[in-house]
Amino acid sequence: MKNIIQIFKNDLLRIHKNVIAMIVIMGITVIPTLYAWFNIAASWDPYGNTGNLKVAVASNDEGYKGELLPVNLNLGDDVISELQGNKQLNWVFTDAKDAKKGVQSGKYYAAIVIPEDFSKDMMSLLLYILISPTTSMKKKMQSPRKSHRKVPALSSTRSMKRSLPQSPKRHLRHFSS
Repeated sequence: MKNIIQIFKNDLLRIHKNVIAMIVIMGITVIPTLYAWFNIAASWDPYGNTGNLKVAVASNDEGYKGELLPVNLNLGDDVISELQGNKQLNWVFTDAKDAKKGVQSGKYYAAIVIPEDFSKDMMSLLLYILISPTTSMKKKMQSPRKSHRKVPALSSTRSMKRSLPQSPKRHLRHFSS
């Protein structure tokens, strides 16, 4: 054991005299420490700074007028009023045209456009008339940086079904009797 301690002391004295070895050892110990420190600091609270993220909101909802019961609802306005009290994101209330243009130009990170028949469709759940929602989305999400490329939008009628292999029987050979 004395021998090991003596070798360790001699190595430390030699490293202290050799500048290149000292720089290498400092680099090996300091760089991973700094990397870990900045990486942990960057991902410590990812949702803490979403207040600066601009999201455009527009409501085209025409409301719902009840036929059986005298009910007049505009759920689009209710959504807007709830979002006005929410401070987790930087909600920008605008019209649908400006919202879509703002997302394309990078002014807004995202846009939520409430359609004309939103209240009617929501009330269809209570009336047992199920209506399938229509959606549109971008093929690739990108940050609001300025880009020279345009991202094509998907059509809302695009089929989302997976294509099956031409001959599924060859995949099921080991299940056959």
